[in-house]
Amino acid sequence: MNYRHYIAVASLIIATTFASTVSASTSTGKIALDVQTAISSGNVNVCVHNGVATLYGNVEDFTDSRSAERAAANFEGIDKVINNLYIRK
Repeated sequence: MNYRHYIAVASLIIATTFASTVSASTSTGKIALDVQTAISSGNVNVCVHNGVATLYGNVEDFTDSRSAERAAANFEGIDKVINNLYIRK
């Protein structure tokens, strides 16, 4: 391969790497928004990173907390749910 071929291959590799990073970030943000929309009880926020959804905020009772956790766990792309919800008393 000559010098121009090396540059072309390197550019293609770099472009592919950045494109997949942006795509993964976008889909993670979309999953977080979808999960947050599906959870209708209390003041719940969702953060998704590498397939782990972290729930934080306030809910009225334990039932709302478990419902939010189950709703998040049912989404494709979510492998684990960390429930950091505070139950108001």
